[in-house]
Amino acid sequence: MLLVFDATVGCCAVAVFDGASLVIERSDEMIRGHAERLFPLIGECLEAAELTYQNITAIAVCTGPGNFTGARVGVAAARGLALSLGAPSVGVDRFDAAADGVTGEVCIRLEARGGAVHLAKYRNGVADGTAETVQAADIDDFIGDTPVLRVEEADLASIARVALRRLSAGDQPRPAPRYLKPANAALPAQAPPPII
Repeated sequence: MLLVFDATVGCCAVAVFDGASLVIERSDEMIRGHAERLFPLIGECLEAAELTYQNITAIAVCTGPGNFTGARVGVAAARGLALSLGAPSVGVDRFDAAADGVTGEVCIRLEARGGAVHLAKYRNGVADGTAETVQAADIDDFIGDTPVLRVEEADLASIARVALRRLSAGDQPRPAPRYLKPANAALPAQAPPPII
């Protein structure tokens, strides 16, 4: 059984797949609170499907880009579960999931904060160049004549399909968050040296 989850968008989403076949899926809309909700939601899915953690043979997690904290929460959960269950884990970013099964050229568009968007071009499901975070004034220049695919929600089935292919290929690196821009948090100012 493959456990799949995504905490990088405006929801906390969990699903269990038997191969590529969906067994159960649950999702709660939320802007924050993914860390508190993810494991209870996983538990609810497993209980409803009459499964336990011991039935999980692999873990797939969406790595972003998206909610900065949510990506870290999901990746940490996937790594921790993999370690405790002795199961492999694989990260799948939102671009690769969106490009799954798409033929020809496409520019995948993910909304970002502050009027910016995350953009990446793909050709037949494979990245064609580097993903970028682009401000509104530069979006058309990046896209050009390429057809656009807008992605807003978590697609756990696509994440599962990509993860299964990667797991079957073997030797996957541990999941890591996919960031395209720095966090919106400001570092604290350096304290002045103490007066002696």
